[in-house]
Amino acid sequence: MKMDADQLRLTRIAIVFAITVLLIILPQHIPNAKADPPPSGDWLVFGTESYSDRILLVNGSLIVTDMSRLNLDNVTLLINSSFDGEYGIQINSTGQLYASNSLITAYDAANRFGFAVFGGIWLNSSEVSELWDGIQVQGGNLTLNYTTVKNSRTYGINITNGQASIGNSMIDGGNISMHDSYAWIENTTINGAQSLYTNASTVLMTNSTIENNEPFGLEWGSHVTILNVTVDDWDFFYVDYLGYNESDPSKLVVQN
Repeated sequence: MKMDADQLRLTRIAIVFAITVLLIILPQHIPNAKADPPPSGDWLVFGTESYSDRILLVNGSLIVTDMSRLNLDNVTLLINSSFDGEYGIQINSTGQLYASNSLITAYDAANRFGFAVFGGIWLNSSEVSELWDGIQVQGGNLTLNYTTVKNSRTYGINITNGQASIGNSMIDGGNISMHDSYAWIENTTINGAQSLYTNASTVLMTNSTIENNEPFGLEWGSHVTILNVTVDDWDFFYVDYLGYNESDPSKLVVQN
């Protein structure tokens, strides 16, 4: 049976409409779909997005939404603020950020950016710099390996009700501050004021170095194990209001 002209026209319209709908909805469901940062405003990551060998400029905040994941490999990610703390990075509670061989920094070093982690972040062989108040882990998980965090205005890393695994890394120009949290720190150098501050937290720190600062402030309820840690100036080593501390003096190397 042959279709008349009207039926043929309607069929063509239906096909075009169906193709248009697919083009709209499929990128939201295809793994590793990409939606580059918008020219202005916040960049919202939905689903899984992966980028490599790129420079990404964000003229707003980067927000990894719940149940979403952002993968960066050999990427320079620039947060462009007009004043300190205007914009930043936020990883929502079930969001994830994975970065390797990448640089995450401010577009203008004079205008630092915020960094809040409510979900999970994994950084390998990467660098994070020009932070407003350090990496703020709020109930999330942080993993650093062969990574440098530097040039933060205050904290290097601040963890509240979260967990951290930090290995073979450098925290330069900021401390590690912990509240009701757990951390494993190994083969890491910390260079900043009061480099490790804990409150009601559990920490295992081994084979690491503390330089040019007041090494420890251990508040009530903390359980800290220190093994093979080199401190460059024993005169600044102190403990305040200590709850529980386990350290082996024979394993603590001090350089005066």
